Amino acid sequence: MKYNFSIPQQPETVIEVDISLWTGKQNVWVNGHPAKQSGQSKRRKPQFLIPDSTGTEKTLELKPSLFGELTAFLSGEKIQVTPPLTWYQYIFGGFPILLIFLGGAIGGFFGILGSIINYSILRSNFNLAVKILAVIGVSAISLLLYLLSVFTITSALKL
Repeated sequence: MKYNFSIPQQPETVIEVDISLWTGKQNVWVNGHPAKQSGQSKRRKPQFLIPDSTGTEKTLELKPSLFGELTAFLSGEKIQVTPPLTWYQYIFGGFPILLIFLGGAIGGFFGILGSIINYSILRSNFNLAVKILAVIGVSAISLLLYLLSVFTITSALKL
């Protein structure tokens, strides 16, 4: 996922973050240039050096959550990169999780995967109508994938 934000004290500094969905690898660019990596924190998260307007460098650490929320810490100061979802967005995007009650582990797998995709869609910059249609589509695809996998497994077990 790609995120863009600026530092409150330096609105002219644009930070672009790219976090791989599969590996969690973090890449940071400052005003279009790759940020230098300063090492790792105690939790083995990469830290990046962000130049300050005074010529010093501040340390940036990123903390992504499972559901697409991103918080940045610039020299210990918290910057909320993505706004938190509202309660009704959590409910609307979380409908696929109900597959857990329908299908146990298989339903839970497709339900959680669908919900994570829904939450990232709800955080995107798309039009509201596009977001609603995309979330409904992802929820329907999650259900269809669940039904297809259950049908395949039960057919294979009958042989």
